[in-house]
Amino acid sequence: MAVSIAAGCADRSGLRATGSHPGFRGPIVVISLAALGAGSVGGEAGVTPRLDRFVAESTWSGTGVAAASWSTGSLASVWTGVPPSVHGVGHPAHPWLRRDVPTLAEALAGAGFATCAFYASPWSGPRSGLERGFDASRPLHRAGPDRWLAGLPEGPSLTWIELPLPGPDPTAEQAADAAARQDPAATRQTDAAVRQEAGSAASAPVPPFGDRLVNGDRRLGRLLDALGRSGRDAEAIVIVLGDHGEARQDGETVPAGLDLTRDSVAVPLAIRLPDALRPRLRAPAGATVGLDRVPATLLELAGVRPSPSMAPSLLRPSAWAALSEVWFANGYHEIGLYEDGHQLRWRCRFAAADPGFDAAWREALGPDGGLRYGELVARLQADFRARPECVGGEELTLEAWPADGGGLPVHDDALRDRMIERLRTLRHFPPVWSVAPAPPRPALRRREFGALAGWGLPLPAQWLATGRAGGSPG
Repeated sequence: MAVSIAAGCADRSGLRATGSHPGFRGPIVVISLAALGAGSVGGEAGVTPRLDRFVAESTWSGTGVAAASWSTGSLASVWTGVPPSVHGVGHPAHPWLRRDVPTLAEALAGAGFATCAFYASPWSGPRSGLERGFDASRPLHRAGPDRWLAGLPEGPSLTWIELPLPGPDPTAEQAADAAARQDPAATRQTDAAVRQEAGSAASAPVPPFGDRLVNGDRRLGRLLDALGRSGRDAEAIVIVLGDHGEARQDGETVPAGLDLTRDSVAVPLAIRLPDALRPRLRAPAGATVGLDRVPATLLELAGVRPSPSMAPSLLRPSAWAALSEVWFANGYHEIGLYEDGHQLRWRCRFAAADPGFDAAWREALGPDGGLRYGELVARLQADFRARPECVGGEELTLEAWPADGGGLPVHDDALRDRMIERLRTLRHFPPVWSVAPAPPRPALRRREFGALAGWGLPLPAQWLATGRAGGSPG
């Protein structure tokens, strides 16, 4: 029990409900890696040996399709089983879940699972809605997740660990962890000290992406080793996934969240099940499936009925098509549909492009955040509410996804028309949250500011601008 308290999570094993919820009653561990595209698996020898080994040893591995090409929007679909147009995490000015959308953690907690989350970004932390259903949700630091996994409580549990890739400098992470061990009250500093500490962490040297990939793989290895020390490794369900990829154009990285090409939404997905559960997975090995199918899969394994709105589980054959979405980009919306080795991207232009949009978007998702995007999207939303239609025209792009990567243009009118009809049956357009009155913005409390900055997580300007009071996710 001491390990549970040290890690900031509670032991709820006494709440097991094996009678009312027959099914899997062991540990479930979900590890998500930010900005980890499918091309990172099985690449250059020695770069990601632990990830490659886990994929090779997993019960099932294939390619996941992220519902969004930025972390919060994608992870919200991983935890709810529905697309951004439904769960509401549509863009950096609306980065929180709607209150009426149930989460996987809430469902498993109701079935008696101890639930614990470790997040690597303020976008995934307090008031994002991603923490709903978790007994405790704590910022990632070097020791906490390892201690929790090494001392998992008896009975059923759900653990989510978000690894930053790209992420903070590991030397800064080590320093924050050492300070916390010496002074557990460090997270209760005054606001002035908290903000100064956050600024220092944000300005620390950042290693190049290749180094971060190596560091992320090592961190994944430590987590898997910690689970092995718990003695419950063989009975655990373990899922490792990337939350979105990273596309490049003309040598420059495409801003996260604005691109739905293969490089941006295709990610690794590997599932390891206990021996007794292995025969239950029905998805073909190496298949490409939507990440939104993860929640229903875990719920059905646990004997809990998924919400009818969730994407179907991987425990049965399904022709479910994977959707990816971009909302309120530079005067356009875009939806991508992946099915049968092909991706159709539909773009709806509803307003004129703004020359400062890309810079504002990058700033909004940067370490310190930015408010310009919020001002731009407010104008875009006003235009869209006035006339929610594609007044600037529609664009269609059809591509095949060959086995060796990339996308090849396809000129097949029959296939295009069939996928267009499929897209129309699945898309939620316009999304309810985009045309309804704007809900109050969630605001961080004083202790939440301290929790974030005390672990060296920069505080985005979007959160600082909310002040201290009130607000709850819409």
